[in-house]
Amino acid sequence: MQSRMPAFFFASVVAGAGSVQAQPAGIDHKAVACIVVAKYPKLKACFGAAVVEPRAYFHAEGVSDWYWVKMLTDVKDAPEPFCYAGILPKPSRKLIHRHVWYYLEDVGQGQRTKEYDPLVVRQARECKKDAPVAPISPTGPAGVFPAVPAGFTIGAFPTVPAVVATTVAAGTGVYFATKKDEKPVTPTAPAPPPPASVPSAPVPPPPPPPSPPATLDVSCQAEPKSGVLPLTVTFTAFASGGTGSYDYAWQFGDGGTSLSRHPTHTYTSIGSFDVVLSVTSGDKVKQCERLITVNPPPTPPPTPAPNATLKVTATEEPVFDCTPPHFVNITPPNADCPTTVPGTTCSQTYPLGTVVTLTRSFSCGAEVCWSGACAGTSSKPGAVCTVTMDADKSAGAFFQFGSCITSAEPPVSLAWAIDLDAAGAIGQAVVDGQVVVAESGQRAQQTGRTREGDVVVTATLIKAEGKPGTWRFEAQPGEAIEAGSLRVLQGDVALLTPTAVVFRLKGEAGERVSFRYRLRR
Repeated sequence: MQSRMPAFFFASVVAGAGSVQAQPAGIDHKAVACIVVAKYPKLKACFGAAVVEPRAYFHAEGVSDWYWVKMLTDVKDAPEPFCYAGILPKPSRKLIHRHVWYYLEDVGQGQRTKEYDPLVVRQARECKKDAPVAPISPTGPAGVFPAVPAGFTIGAFPTVPAVVATTVAAGTGVYFATKKDEKPVTPTAPAPPPPASVPSAPVPPPPPPPSPPATLDVSCQAEPKSGVLPLTVTFTAFASGGTGSYDYAWQFGDGGTSLSRHPTHTYTSIGSFDVVLSVTSGDKVKQCERLITVNPPPTPPPTPAPNATLKVTATEEPVFDCTPPHFVNITPPNADCPTTVPGTTCSQTYPLGTVVTLTRSFSCGAEVCWSGACAGTSSKPGAVCTVTMDADKSAGAFFQFGSCITSAEPPVSLAWAIDLDAAGAIGQAVVDGQVVVAESGQRAQQTGRTREGDVVVTATLIKAEGKPGTWRFEAQPGEAIEAGSLRVLQGDVALLTPTAVVFRLKGEAGERVSFRYRLRR
């Protein structure tokens, strides 16, 4: 049996495989990663419906021409409906570690897979781990068209002659498969027709009609699709089909544009923006749209109003035995701060600008000597101290029998610098009838008043952590003290000078120290 191949057939096969299309949903094929040398590789595909002529196209790496074999039914490896297997010729050893390109096509319907490039290996175990290796067929293809390409062999032929087209003689040579030990038969060229009286020029065969461009498919992606201002979005275009060459044009919906396939755009205003991608391939244009939503940034929480803390220390003389006990009322919040020995410190926190009143109790008829933020307030019953909370402040109220030194007395001429150095300690000192609160690590200062005779200073630890420390009292200026008049009355003295005294402390609450002095006249 002799077969003739039209001269334009080979050209049309090559032209039809020029562009790589995305695999259509109708062809189910598991691509292979490796082909074993000198073995017939088998390629299986299911077309999802009846097909006209399924083919497997292939060529070796570095070769541009395509060759093909017809895919046939295979009850063993492809028993499912509309499933076929294509058997390629054996790759020779010179193709080891080179690629063989292939794709599968339903010629009648015009559907095809994308192109794959498995590697030719000596043994299946040379393929990458878990990479699929082409199954091996015990027999070769029934035919290879238009010829068996270089680098491939078909070995022994099947018992039924399989026609393999070849290019030995242009358009006429046919290589017949023969059985074993048979000699190939050289076909006899047909006798030329008798010459005509007027020879006519040969008519070339008509060129094949050009293949129509594949359908242009376009999709696009945006990440993220929404977010707060300012929002930077990365876009990506995906195109296939057409001529294989694409021009991209993005419109971002806010006036911005780009001609890149993979642009990045930053939105600087709030709203929803319709993004349009236009892809042009030859005379085909297709669009893809995405919606981007830009939200306003979250409203920051309101800044809390700044606050100020008032510390009130209420103290009474140890000789007091009054029922009910004395107290200082703090309003707001209308809370009482009771007096104790050595003293009670009450704290309240207010928004800046709050006006706070401190009112003494009326029990036992004692006077109150005010100090700190309340210095200068009358000590008589009914007197109220008013404090405006524009910063952290401290006030003291000392209940005693006898008169307090008031602001009507002569002006101050001496100040005491008080340094309490004991871990976590808080102390209270009474200097010339005025109360001052001292905290560890913070210098306190209290003024004395010009008066005759001995002046007594007493101090008590209100709070301590049981760790030893010191309490230092120093006159400023030192010249205001009469020389030799500074004498310790109570406490463990660490240092004594004409103008200063330092006491050792055990760090126990209730620990007391005292000394006296006279002003220079």
